[in-house]
Amino acid sequence: MREIIKDAYKVSELEHQFNDVDRISEENADKHYGDKYLIDEAKHHLYWANDSVSVTDPSDGDYKDFVKDKRQLEKFLSKWESKIQPHENDGLSFEKIMEKISL
Repeated sequence: MREIIKDAYKVSELEHQFNDVDRISEENADKHYGDKYLIDEAKHHLYWANDSVSVTDPSDGDYKDFVKDKRQLEKFLSKWESKIQPHENDGLSFEKIMEKISL
């Protein structure tokens, strides 16, 4: 399994996205999700984490979780964004990737 996949599944927001929303196993993510897709997904979640941090009062119970998510995503992107490797599914939409998984 690729290291970027292992690291992605250690990031709370990405793990939730892949397991609970996409319902995709680590093995299928490893086979079908390219590095660029993972980076783009992390950037998308970082955008929302930044937004959540900026609009949430620090005394709110969720604030610490938002900050944690933001840090995890930033760490993931810092490590992997400059190491993107080409993948056969680069450029495919999420829907097309899901079609390939279900074949």
